[in-house]
Amino acid sequence: MRTIISTAVLLSVVYLYLIYSISPQWSSLFGFSDAMHLLKNQLIYLLVGFGIFVLFMKLKSSIDFDKMGIFIFSISMVMLLSMFLLPNFIVPVVDEKKLYIVFGSLHIYPMLFFVFGTLWFINYIHNSQNTKNFNLIIVGLIFLSGFFTLSFHDYGMFLLLEMVLIFLLFYVNGFSKYFVGSIAGVIVTITAFIVAAPHRFSRLQRWLDSSDVAAIQNPLDLESLVLLTKYFGTISLVLLVVFFLFFIYQVVKKVSFSEKDKLFVIGIAVSFTISLLLNLLNIFGLLPVTPPPLYFFDYGLSITVVSYFMIAMLGV
Repeated sequence: MRTIISTAVLLSVVYLYLIYSISPQWSSLFGFSDAMHLLKNQLIYLLVGFGIFVLFMKLKSSIDFDKMGIFIFSISMVMLLSMFLLPNFIVPVVDEKKLYIVFGSLHIYPMLFFVFGTLWFINYIHNSQNTKNFNLIIVGLIFLSGFFTLSFHDYGMFLLLEMVLIFLLFYVNGFSKYFVGSIAGVIVTITAFIVAAPHRFSRLQRWLDSSDVAAIQNPLDLESLVLLTKYFGTISLVLLVVFFLFFIYQVVKKVSFSEKDKLFVIGIAVSFTISLLLNLLNIFGLLPVTPPPLYFFDYGLSITVVSYFMIAMLGV
């Protein structure tokens, strides 16, 4: 567990250094009045996330984590449903997307909490239900998560959630049972996304026609790996991917030591892996949608808190 938390903190600190290094250019690049405000905010978010991790580690013997996980799953559902009803000044529409619930200067991203709650809910159900009911619940969650993500045009989170849930379905039932149908469904869905939206089709065409992968990147792209590659070169990206793979390997190692929460641990490992993969595809222009936030290496309170909350639950 010490290796996992050490690697997580290292990734977070590297991200802070990335923000610090490019902060003098924020004003000219993105029109921010305060060039350092991202660094200050992210440092606060990191302290909050790490503080939650420490608190849960100290209180783990006195907390019912099953109730905690189910509560987060339920409250994330309430937040997502409320986004259909809340006015635009609370749930702003940006590029046809409704992603955040805004409280003053605080932005809450309910879908991230839904990912965490779903993983814990699946683990809880798997420990208490028979396989037949479990399969039906997983299929229901696949449709439910698809409904929320597609309703809010959050296609990166759609890919992340659907791929994680399908993997867990494979894991429980055997990878051969649903493999062909699921892979075909994923291919058809992604193709539909590309063909149905002219700007995504054009983006893919530009990548096919261009020898310079950086040329197709949006100059205002705030995605973390894009910024890292742009300002520190390909070698920094390679090193970061190595760190992430090492971190994921350490998480996978916990599977054999945690039989009760085995499905949750696997879900976290797969979620981290797919998030990294989608962000890497985004760098090379191969992903026709905005990627999901990258755990431990992206800006915002929600992603930072959820990242540390996940590894806190690994330690229970």
